[in-house]
Amino acid sequence: MAVSTLPKAGNFVTGADRISYFSQLIIARKVTNKLSLQVSPNVSYFNNVEGYKSSDGTIKPKMKNYHFAVATSGCYMFTDGMGVIANYDQPLTQHPTNNPHPNISFGIQIVTITHTFQIFLGNYQSIVPQINNFYNQNDYTKGQFSIGFNITKRWNYY
Repeated sequence: MAVSTLPKAGNFVTGADRISYFSQLIIARKVTNKLSLQVSPNVSYFNNVEGYKSSDGTIKPKMKNYHFAVATSGCYMFTDGMGVIANYDQPLTQHPTNNPHPNISFGIQIVTITHTFQIFLGNYQSIVPQINNFYNQNDYTKGQFSIGFNITKRWNYY
C-alpha cells in the first residue's frame, strides 16, 4: 500500500483518493545452486485515476482503477558473491488510454556476508511497483533506461 504525497491541486478530493495497492503471488524456485527463477502474477489498484470530460459531458476515466501484470525474474550467480539479475513485467490490462510499456531491467548483484548490492538498468523509475506497472511510458526499444541501485541488509550470517 502507498499513499501519494503530491499536492492536492484538484487531483484528490478525499484522503482515500491518495491510496494505491500492489499485490503479487510469488512463485519461485532455486533451480540449481547458481540459478534462481521467479514468476509473479500481480495486481495494482489506484483508488483515484485521472479522468476527462467526454463530448456528452460525462466524466470518463483515462485508465481503469486496476491493472494486472505478470513478472518474470531470474538470478544467475557466477561465483558465491557475484551474479547477473534480470526482470520483465508484462502488462495484461488494456486501458482506454495511456497503456503502459513493459518493465524490463538487468544488472549485476554482489553478495557479501552482511549485504546484497544490486546495480541495474531498467526502463522504469519509481520505487513503488504499482506506479511502475500502471504508468511506465519509457520504451526500452528506444533505449529509455534509468540506472538503479539497491542495498539489502542480510540478517542470516554464515
